[in-house]
Amino acid sequence: MTRRRVAIIGCALVVVAAAGFLAVRSFSSNSAGPLQALSVGGQPTVTGGSVQVAPGQSADFTAFVYNPLATPVTLVSATIVPVTGYAPTGTLAHVAISTTNGIVGNAVGWPITHPVFPDRPLGPIGHGQHNIVFGITGNAVGYYYAAGLKIRYLYQGKVYYVTAWSAVIACVARHVTKRSCSGAADAAERIQDKVQQIADG
Repeated sequence: MTRRRVAIIGCALVVVAAAGFLAVRSFSSNSAGPLQALSVGGQPTVTGGSVQVAPGQSADFTAFVYNPLATPVTLVSATIVPVTGYAPTGTLAHVAISTTNGIVGNAVGWPITHPVFPDRPLGPIGHGQHNIVFGITGNAVGYYYAAGLKIRYLYQGKVYYVTAWSAVIACVARHVTKRSCSGAADAAERIQDKVQQIADG
């Protein structure tokens, strides 16, 4: 099977997309509930990337979910999914729903202002693709990892969970230079491959 790679490295977003919208087919991360992680050709879509930030500053990324129903589900909360074998895990600083189909590939800080990125708090989502914007932080110099978001949601009064995959690194550096996070892009590719294997099951 050909592996789909979606890379968000530094300032670049490499993906076949139109206006930030990915062509998708459904893939369920949790067969007990209707909400799904995105996939293309039946294979889960795992984005990957890295952003350099100062200690305590958030590195912002995007994960994706798909609602196949005509009726809404309600996103309640989210937690960071660790990358097995990689530590430390980034701390979730914020999470929101994009009100467009824009993709955050390399934003820093919150709210996102360069450019202004429209979003809203977690809540009801209707049919189709929805982009979930999130930020991770770390207080000490080094790499902080995440495999995506485990999203808790409500449908018809019951609680379900779905994983939105996004294999990312916040590279925390005290001084922003080209050398301080020079290995982050390669590291992000490695964890993206690992998370893709996990997502494929």
